[in-house]
Amino acid sequence: MQHSNLTVRTKWDTEVKKIDYQTKDFRLLLETYNLDYSFKDEYLQVGETIEEEHWILYISVVILDLIPLIESIFPILVAEKVPFRIVKDQETAKKIVDGDFGVMKLGKIICIYPEQGPQLLNITKTLISSTSSFRGPAIPYHRLLGGCLYTQDDRYANLKLKWPFEEISPYKLPNKKPLWNYRYKPLFVIKPDLKGRVIQANYFKSLFNIKLCIIKEGIKNMWCDDSGRDIVDRLKWQYQLYKDLAGHVPTPGIFDIFEENGNTYLTMEFITGESLNEKVALINKGSSWFELSIEERSLLTGYLQEIVRLVDQLHKKGYVHRDITPANFIIDKKGSIFLIDMELAYSIFLDKPNPPFKLGTDGYMSPEQMAGHNPTIKEDVYALGALMIFIFTGLPPIKFSLRQKDELVTSLDFFIESRQLINLIINCLSNKPENRPSLSDISGVLRTFTLEISAHSNSEQHKNKIENRTDSQLIDTVIQKAIRTFSLPEILTKEGLWTFPKEEYVPLISQAGSRQIFISFENGIAGIIFLLSRAHRLGYEIESCISAFRTNLEFIKGQYQNNSPITKHGLFNGSAGVALALNEAMISGLEVDDIQGIIQSCFSPVQHHGIDMATGIAGIGTALLGCHQNLDPTFFNSQLEEITNNILLRQQKNGYWENFRINNRKKDNLIGFANGTAGILCFLLASLQYHRNEQSIASIEKGLRWLIKIAEKRNGNYLWPISTKSKTIDNISYAIGLPGIALAFIKAFQFFNASAYKTVAENILYPLVKYPIDKDFTQLNGLSGLGEIYLEAHHTFKSEHWRERANYIAQLFSRTCLLSGKTSVYWSIDATTEYDSSLMTGCSGIIHFLIRMQMKNSNVNHPLLNY
Repeated sequence: MQHSNLTVRTKWDTEVKKIDYQTKDFRLLLETYNLDYSFKDEYLQVGETIEEEHWILYISVVILDLIPLIESIFPILVAEKVPFRIVKDQETAKKIVDGDFGVMKLGKIICIYPEQGPQLLNITKTLISSTSSFRGPAIPYHRLLGGCLYTQDDRYANLKLKWPFEEISPYKLPNKKPLWNYRYKPLFVIKPDLKGRVIQANYFKSLFNIKLCIIKEGIKNMWCDDSGRDIVDRLKWQYQLYKDLAGHVPTPGIFDIFEENGNTYLTMEFITGESLNEKVALINKGSSWFELSIEERSLLTGYLQEIVRLVDQLHKKGYVHRDITPANFIIDKKGSIFLIDMELAYSIFLDKPNPPFKLGTDGYMSPEQMAGHNPTIKEDVYALGALMIFIFTGLPPIKFSLRQKDELVTSLDFFIESRQLINLIINCLSNKPENRPSLSDISGVLRTFTLEISAHSNSEQHKNKIENRTDSQLIDTVIQKAIRTFSLPEILTKEGLWTFPKEEYVPLISQAGSRQIFISFENGIAGIIFLLSRAHRLGYEIESCISAFRTNLEFIKGQYQNNSPITKHGLFNGSAGVALALNEAMISGLEVDDIQGIIQSCFSPVQHHGIDMATGIAGIGTALLGCHQNLDPTFFNSQLEEITNNILLRQQKNGYWENFRINNRKKDNLIGFANGTAGILCFLLASLQYHRNEQSIASIEKGLRWLIKIAEKRNGNYLWPISTKSKTIDNISYAIGLPGIALAFIKAFQFFNASAYKTVAENILYPLVKYPIDKDFTQLNGLSGLGEIYLEAHHTFKSEHWRERANYIAQLFSRTCLLSGKTSVYWSIDATTEYDSSLMTGCSGIIHFLIRMQMKNSNVNHPLLNY
């Protein structure tokens, strides 16, 4: 349809302004003008766009100005009949501005593709004029032409075209100053952030007076709240706040606030020390509270008492902190505590800032803070209750059902031996601010508790209580409630497909709002298919989600019957993992039609690019073994022989396999299960039950000798770093750490019955923390995966000790599940609120571990090792 400037403006005034933008869907805008459009990632595209060797124009804008800007420039785009892309909706626009879709799309709200020549220059001038009154975040690696209009920077875009905007914006390289504001030299970035970095720098106070400092950066227009305030306003507020608190409350000394290249910088004293987060990790070393020494527990309660005192000082100055978290307290070498990052603080005396800055930290925000009510000191009391949960459990408060008092009491009773302390925490977290205790009441209980720690310890009594708990019925109830979450509409598309949190490296099927659809075994649909099939086979009820199960199973079948876009053949994120899930569906009796052929097609052809368990042929071979009963015997034997021979040929003389390297450093190979020698050995060990030959046996023994040779021996115990040149030792993750290496020796004992391998395995596992605490609950890198290894040790070595260790982890999970409605539960996987239902990185992995824990007399295999 042809549109003149006049008709476009008339249509805007008479029709478009009536559109309810609260629907946040810009398709209505295009349809009002009868514009044909197509979907292109996060955008709606009008016309044919050309990106190669063309100058493209980009418009950036803060969300507060989004609709006014569209009203200003959209009629221009229509009248000029220029191809363009506009964000799909307002929610997507916010994510682009916030950088959720990555730095390369940051700020690109509208992309315009004019003809190269007169139209390019004319429309550029018009758009600069039309956007001059708006604000927008800078688009990285692009040049600002004027207003909110950007184009490619030839230094990064590698365009072989002459700069066409000379009369508008002469092409000049930016001037680099040796010092910021003539006295600050940046050294390195402590915290990268698209809204503004935190930088360590040298402060040249004078020629002979140089000290370290911290610089907080605010990128121009990178953030804007509903009141129009941006990051500069936040930094200015902090500058004023720290100046007022100096000498009254221990905070970093403030040096300066200045502007450089349009961005704002706040500089302050650098305090050498650790955050409370880091300090707690150093003290508890992954152990539960009741395993800590009297000195360690007294030290932690001492920190708490001092924090309460500092918050009291802050309140007396008339301020509410509003972001009390472990990350916002620094403890220096002398043990002194400093308050940092107080940008959310509010002055009761001055009623500033007005309105208070929003947001906070999940788990630490009171209900009234989340609702945006006027701040009171009771917000900080709530946050102190959440902070006590972190100190005494070692877990973020978001891991617990903070709103359900009875459930929270039961949960805390598992971790904390003092009922008085539990009651204090419960009262701090009251939904009614008036029911929360005073700071003096909190100090009194903490003093009493500290004296009790010094006088006598209840830790042994509490430890015995934990060890003797079985709660089998409770765990069964938790399993059934967790299974029900797979039918929740929050994780399903309107077609009934499961969605997952965004992951950059996983093969994507499609976008589903803020979540995405993946098909992989590790963190996609296949993993849930596997879990539900196994749960059904073992007698658990899955009727509540059977409809979703069948919908997703049909989706997978359709992907493979219609030449799926998935080309990877690995176990974690490729076709081999899908085969393992479909095989479990077959043997569970849930599905038999049209699957056997798909399973076999998942293994053909075998790719030889990688060799490891996660992405290479060791993982493909492992899945092949798991599916053997549903594969043609001739096909199975030939594929197994090909994979095995390839692996044997690639073993190095010393016994290891070259695989994933850390930072591409030569001779720095990963050692563990997912990408290292340990995982390859697990496959070869499994293959012996189908093809026992001397060459494989010799290869396995050589690999195990290499592992023993490179181990660090401490008091008879075995330790390995995550790679051959690393010093990092991981005690929790079976993907990269010690548990995965122990698994190789457990399997070696299972097949060879050689006591030396059992000794090594147990000397790896015994020194691990008996009652571990870790915020990562996943199979791949967290507690549920560690629990699976303990169950493998129990099954193989017939020792109840390993089952007792697994039981502790199961009890922990039964007391950290979160309610979803009245009949469903789930877990906060890694200190985030987003629900992840996947197998290796989400809640399905926890459910699988709990099911194995319940199957005392049944041989339920590890999810990746079906033998």
